[in-house]
Amino acid sequence: AKTYHSLCRWFYWPGMYTDAVAYVEACPYCQVNKASTQAPIGLAQPMPIPEAPWQQLTLDLVTSLPRSQSGYDTAVIFVDKFSKMVHIAPTVLECTGADVARLYIDYVFKHHGLVESMVSDRDPRFTGAVWSHIHRLLGTTLKMSTAHHPQTDGQSERAVRTVTEMLRSYA
Repeated sequence: AKTYHSLCRWFYWPGMYTDAVAYVEACPYCQVNKASTQAPIGLAQPMPIPEAPWQQLTLDLVTSLPRSQSGYDTAVIFVDKFSKMVHIAPTVLECTGADVARLYIDYVFKHHGLVESMVSDRDPRFTGAVWSHIHRLLGTTLKMSTAHHPQTDGQSERAVRTVTEMLRSYA
C-alpha cells in the first residue's frame, strides 16, 4: 500500500495497483525487510477423535434463511464427530443460549443421550453465562473453536454448507 501511494503522487497508469503489488511480492529486499504483522503461528492442536458415537458433537447456526410459514429463519445444526450424523433444528435468529439448549434436548439428547463435549464457534449464544451454566449442570465440556480455523469444527461448517445448498434448491 505504501509503494502504491508513493507512486500515486507522481504517476498513473492502468493497473498500477496490481503492478505495485506484484513488484513488492517479487522483490526479495521488500520481502526480507518487511516486518510481519501476523501473530506467530503455533502448531495445530487437533481435537481428539471420539471413541463412540455421540460422545462429542459440533454445533453451528445457519442464519439469513428465508422465513418459513412457521416463522423460522435460522437453523441449528448438530453434527456427531464420530458418525457424522446430523440433526437440524429450526429456530429464529433472536434465539438465546437457553433456546439452543432446549433444541439440543429436543433434537439430540432424547435420541442419543448426554454427550461428553460440544464444539461450537464463539457465537454470543454459546459464550454467555446461561450456556456455561447449562454445561456446568450437565457435567459436559464446551470447547470453543478458534477464529479463522475452520478445521476445529469443520464438520459443522461443511454441514452448514450442505444444508444451505439443499434449502436453497428447495426454496
